[in-house]
Amino acid sequence: DPRNPLTSQSNMNTWSLLHVEGAEFMDTQNVPHGAVSEVTYYSASLKRFRRMHVYTPPGYESGKHKYPVFYLLHGAFDCDDSWTSVGRAGFILDNL
Repeated sequence: DPRNPLTSQSNMNTWSLLHVEGAEFMDTQNVPHGAVSEVTYYSASLKRFRRMHVYTPPGYESGKHKYPVFYLLHGAFDCDDSWTSVGRAGFILDNL
């Protein structure tokens, strides 16, 4: 649906999405929120620039704590922002 503002782009298609309320772990809650940043980096093995999305939790900017790392890879047929846009990974991490 070209009028739907909620879409997901994969390597091959653009998908129209519908968010159904009720999955509280994915929904925006009244909790402190982290940030998702888009980072461009050069891959020496691929010899080209790539893009990734990095979630940092609330309070990360203060630099006072060390945090574990959690990697989410999109696979072959999605794109680099799938976990943060469609999967709502940032909201899920905020709600933990």
